[in-house]
Amino acid sequence: MMGYALADLDVPILKGTNCLLAPSHHEMAADVDEKACIRCGECAIACPALLLPQQLFWHAKAEEYEKAASFNLKDCIECGCCSYVCPSDIPLVEYYRVAKSALKIEAEEKHQAEQAKIRFEARIQRLEDEKNAREAKAKEAAAKRQASMKSTDKDAVAAAMARIAAKKAQAASSTTSSEAPQATVDPKKAAINAAIERAKAKKVAQANTLRSENELDTSTADVNVDDKQAKIAAAVARAKAKKAAQANAKLMTQTANPTETTAAETVLTTDAIDDKKARVAAAVAKAKAKKLAQAGQTDDSIVEAEPTADVVDDKKARVAAAVAKAKAKKLAQASQIDIDEAASQSTADIESTVNIKPDVALTDASDSADLSPEQVKKAKVAAAVAKAKAKQLAKRAEQEEQ
Repeated sequence: MMGYALADLDVPILKGTNCLLAPSHHEMAADVDEKACIRCGECAIACPALLLPQQLFWHAKAEEYEKAASFNLKDCIECGCCSYVCPSDIPLVEYYRVAKSALKIEAEEKHQAEQAKIRFEARIQRLEDEKNAREAKAKEAAAKRQASMKSTDKDAVAAAMARIAAKKAQAASSTTSSEAPQATVDPKKAAINAAIERAKAKKVAQANTLRSENELDTSTADVNVDDKQAKIAAAVARAKAKKAAQANAKLMTQTANPTETTAAETVLTTDAIDDKKARVAAAVAKAKAKKLAQAGQTDDSIVEAEPTADVVDDKKARVAAAVAKAKAKKLAQASQIDIDEAASQSTADIESTVNIKPDVALTDASDSADLSPEQVKKAKVAAAVAKAKAKQLAKRAEQEEQ
C-alpha cells in the first residue's frame, strides 16, 4: 500500500527503497477515476498516526501548505491506509507527498535568503570598517606631514591656494561678461542709454537745486519741464536736418553713374519728408516757447537762440516750394519739352535751390505771387506731375539697387 506504480523500468534503486513488487494484472485492481469526497470519515478511522486525512486533503488540494502543516502533515508516515479505504478512490497520499515537497522547497529558499542577508550585512560592515581605516590612516599621514612640513613648504601651499582663488575669480568674471554681450555689440543703444542717464542725472540735479532754494512752487516746476521738452524737440529737429544733409551729400558723391538723377530725386524725397518733420518740430518748439514766454519763467536768450536753425530750415523749404512752382509754370508754358524732361528739370531746380541765397529766392517767390489763378492751377498740376515722375524714378532706382 505504501508503494507507487512505475511507468518505466529505467528507475534507480535508492537507500530509501524497501522492496520491489511485480504483481500481475489479475492481482492489481484497475485504475479508476477520482471522485468527490463524501466525508464518510473512513480515512480518519484507518490512520495509524491518528491524523485528520480529510482536512489535510482539503488544504493540500487548495495549495494552502501552511494550514496543512498546522494539522501535523509532517507526522504522516505515508502508509497508504487512507487511500486504500477511501470509497471515492482519492489518492490521498499523493496529495500529502506534493504538500511535503512544497514545504521543503519553501524552507530551503527561506534559509538561503537568510544566509544571503547575513552575507550582505557582513559585507556592508566590512566595507564600512575599511573606509574608516583608510580615513584614519589618511588623517595620521596628514598629521605627520604637517608636523614635518617646513615654513617654505607652507608658503608654497598658500601661494597655490591663492592662484586657485584667482583662477576662480577670473572664470566668474568671464562668465558674467559673456552673459551680457548685447551691451558691447550695439554702440548705438549704449549711446542712447548714456544720453538717457545723463538726462536723468540733469533732471535730478535740477530737482535738488529747486529743493535747496525752496523759492519755486509746483507751477514753476511744470514750466521748467515744458522748457526742457521744448529744448529736446528743437535739438531732435536739428539732428534730423543735419542727418538728412549728410545723407544727401554722401549720395551725391557716390552716384557718378547714369542713375545719378534717380538717386538725387530719392534724396530730395527723403529731404522733403525730413523737412516736414523738422517744420513740425519747429512749430512744437515755437508753441512751447510761446507758452513759456506767457508764463514768464523762461530765459529769453535761450528761447530766441534755439529755434533759429529750425526757422532757417523752414524758410528754405518754403522758398524751394515757391521756386518749384514757378519753374513748373514755365515748363508747362513751354509745350515743346517732354513731361519726363520737365520732371527731371524741376527736380534738378529744386535740388539747386537748396543752396540759393534767401534774397534771390524771395524775388522768385514774389514773381510767382503775381500769377493768375489759372496759371497757378496749371503750375500746381505740373508740379504734381513732376513729383509723381520723381517718385517713379526713385522706386526704379531702389529696385535696381536691390
